[in-house]
Amino acid sequence: MRRRRTISRRPAVLGAVSVAAALVALGLSSAAVSGAAAKARAGFVSVKVAARPLPEGSVVEPSDVRVVSVPPEAAPDGPASDPVGRTVTLPVLPGDAWVEARLAPSGRGVSALLSPGQVAAAVAPAIPLRVAVGERVRVTATFDPERFEGSDLVKVVAADAAVLAVEGEGSRLILGLEARERDQLALAQGVARIDVALLPPDP
Repeated sequence: MRRRRTISRRPAVLGAVSVAAALVALGLSSAAVSGAAAKARAGFVSVKVAARPLPEGSVVEPSDVRVVSVPPEAAPDGPASDPVGRTVTLPVLPGDAWVEARLAPSGRGVSALLSPGQVAAAVAPAIPLRVAVGERVRVTATFDPERFEGSDLVKVVAADAAVLAVEGEGSRLILGLEARERDQLALAQGVARIDVALLPPDP
């Protein structure tokens, strides 16, 4: 008579118990990690940052602001509570925090970039000059010797003026000038050649 072979179920049961125990342990571990992460996030603070790059002179729109959560120690000093509608005084990159130091205290657009006592004036250089907002330029007027007498036919209109806006790939610039410089420019633009030269950055 052939004897029936019996297969022990004990190893399979033990294996199933081990797998179940491992899954339970894994679940507890994941829950502990999630709980710790949630607890850590609960201490984070909200910070308003730039959503896209913005050049100097831009007016901040609602779409330019997004909110991120960061640890308290990573929060910037002097955050701007509401940057929308204010003018950028320093170029920003995506992710840069909106702080008061990057924004004009008042005014919108070009007017916000003027220093006390300055006015904004447009100048059309004889040769278009590719410059960026915030750079410094020198403005000179050259008078036609056939129309004007004297040896001093080249006059400095503005020795150091800030570029506030650039139009037409440098064919028209908006500069921050002192009142007397603005008057000199107004007198010279109709009768002289106006040249604009880029100055080196401050050391």
